[in-house]
Amino acid sequence: MNRTIPYWLPTLLAVSLCACGARTLPLETVLLPAPGQLDASGPAAPLRHAGSLYNQYKDGASVVEKSANASIYLITFDVDLIPDSQNNSWTIWQLTEDGSTVDSFSINYTENTDIDLYLGIADFQTGRWQFQPAPASMEEVQVTPAQRSAKGSTYICLLAEGNGYLSIQGVSTMLDNGWDSAETGIELPSYIVQSPLGAIEVAGHPAVAFFDANGLSYLRAATADGMQPGDWGTPVLVDATASGQWIDMRIINGNPAIAYHDDNSAELRYVRCGSPEGALTTDWPSPVKIDNAPLDHVPECSLAQVDGTPALAYLSPDLNLTYRHSSSPDGNLAADWQAALVIHSGGGVSALNPSLQVIRGKPAVSFYDKQNGRQLFMAADTASGDKLSAWPAQPAVVTEGDLLEHSWADLLSLNSKPTMYLMHADSASNTDPNLRFRQIQGGNGNEDQDWSLTTSLFYSLSPGSGLLSGIGLGDYIAIAYSRDATDSLDVRVQRELPNSPFIYGYPEYPLPGSPSVLACDMLAVDDCPAFFYVTGDGKLRYARDFSFKQAKQ
Repeated sequence: MNRTIPYWLPTLLAVSLCACGARTLPLETVLLPAPGQLDASGPAAPLRHAGSLYNQYKDGASVVEKSANASIYLITFDVDLIPDSQNNSWTIWQLTEDGSTVDSFSINYTENTDIDLYLGIADFQTGRWQFQPAPASMEEVQVTPAQRSAKGSTYICLLAEGNGYLSIQGVSTMLDNGWDSAETGIELPSYIVQSPLGAIEVAGHPAVAFFDANGLSYLRAATADGMQPGDWGTPVLVDATASGQWIDMRIINGNPAIAYHDDNSAELRYVRCGSPEGALTTDWPSPVKIDNAPLDHVPECSLAQVDGTPALAYLSPDLNLTYRHSSSPDGNLAADWQAALVIHSGGGVSALNPSLQVIRGKPAVSFYDKQNGRQLFMAADTASGDKLSAWPAQPAVVTEGDLLEHSWADLLSLNSKPTMYLMHADSASNTDPNLRFRQIQGGNGNEDQDWSLTTSLFYSLSPGSGLLSGIGLGDYIAIAYSRDATDSLDVRVQRELPNSPFIYGYPEYPLPGSPSVLACDMLAVDDCPAFFYVTGDGKLRYARDFSFKQAKQ
């Protein structure tokens, strides 16, 4: 067939074409929803600095409206358009639904000489559909700003005219994932792969603590975005004597505070800044010794504000899980810290990667029992947890396996429930680590059955080298993790839906400039996921999602 483009302009629907045609089709065949009806009104899409482009393939599951004579196969999700001499056949596709914006797309379809295929793109500036003959299969089509809704979505209509059927296999989209990254100007060529970054939002700006040739340093962006030239200045030297392999930074009573391992003195130390920004060296007092470091192991630690004062869970010199709580709001004096409580002693190295959080108003900690191959959890029954009787006699087993080789987790509070993503390698069944999701289904998490296998699970491709960092964002959870398979750092943002045991989320986002990632730590900036990371070339980089809040609306 070689027909001219039909021209439709029904009163109830604004539809425009890129060329004039010879005849008008029946009204019922073109009653498509207007562009304004496709996307709920909302704030304008956020300003993008650059973004990272990635490819995503859309099948029939992305069809949001269709005519009665269009079919979607439930197994392959191919789409068949089946027009006849009286009726067109059409489908409307939503090419974005996760906060990304479409840069370009191409349609994968099997041509039929008895059918003319037309492509319509919703124009949100005019409120009309712009139709033209469909491009050849897999020919790229660029998307203009007018073809994105106020929320950043793009919709296309594939409409067939003729007699027969035409099969559409899918639409390949090139998406801007809303992330942008920036170099801080800091180079750390001798960085050690052992959780050596501490990242948080400080007075509305992203900030990071790290070890460099000068000691323990602190760097805060000059702006909230952290993406402009000059945003990253000279680091503030916090401890000139320190050199170590573990850092955790948190806001304690409004000011940044850092717990860290000092290899030179073989100590676990703590310091809280005297100002909300930490911009000057004089803002940082002398550090306090919390405990000695284990002889042959890094004193892995986790810092949190518990019952109004700083608290630490850490690997003690005798390799047990230890908890210390300060009696003062800042904790900057040795006398402030109460006696250390050994809350779990399992023999051998039994408290790796502790993660301390306040959940339901009480301190809770997850940790990896390397000696016995288990991910464990325990929660205190008081707000402070400063007495041994507040902690259960034995921790709950979150997960375990034959010869469990490694488990790396960040404990979070998601909808006020103890929650974690953990990197799990069970050599008896799978030599490659994978990501598992655990959340209690009942109780307070102190019983094994609270973490039953009916808990929601999410399995990813092998994350690889063991880098994992996660944060909670309301009823969302965001994780950044390294994957050897792609030699990059990926991000996944997940949401738990009410009354559902399943986790739904945005796709994994590979980020630019991230091969051979040596370290990463995630944070929330303006309620959007962000993180700092060190790449194989020793550069400290910062990345942030500028679309997350938009995607939630």
